[in-house]
Amino acid sequence: MIGRPKIFIVLHWMMLSVISGGAGDGLSLEFDSATFQQAWVGAQDRARVIEYIPAGEATDTWSRMISLQCHPYASELKEVTGPYYAARKGLVAMQPEVVENEQGNRQDSSLVLFLGGPGVTEHVEFVIARFITQDSGGVYAIVYSHRFPASKNVDVSAAVENKDRWIQLLAEASLESIVSSCRAAVDESE
Repeated sequence: MIGRPKIFIVLHWMMLSVISGGAGDGLSLEFDSATFQQAWVGAQDRARVIEYIPAGEATDTWSRMISLQCHPYASELKEVTGPYYAARKGLVAMQPEVVENEQGNRQDSSLVLFLGGPGVTEHVEFVIARFITQDSGGVYAIVYSHRFPASKNVDVSAAVENKDRWIQLLAEASLESIVSSCRAAVDESE
């Protein structure tokens, strides 16, 4: 569709940029007509995490974030989704929603969450986390997070209005591009 960015194409482009670019070359990706700059690459347990935030924002004050999570040693979705949810369980503000990105395929699912709230956190965070199992092993995630200032009358209408479109954009990201981007970021950071 014209005017609607395809994140899987951008992730593929990002992968090529990581492979051909040097350290500190401002790696970025496009999502929902916005440019996100690579802000952090790190390891958590046996996983690699790559975070992207809008240009001009800082890692402690971002408004939106795209993150890739690479769990090459996981063999089942629940090995990643269980700990992911458990780490956030105390912050869940509304009943989570699970979406099968491909009907009947539970190995490609998105978890939709509202986290935090007034008196709990400084922000209400809307999260769509797409988890995909690779046939040859490994579980990978692409996560979109959108922060709203926590207040008594917090307005999260942007999340409600855009949820289905954001889920679709994440579902269009190809597993191959996510895996390649994860591998390239690992190589770049070492």
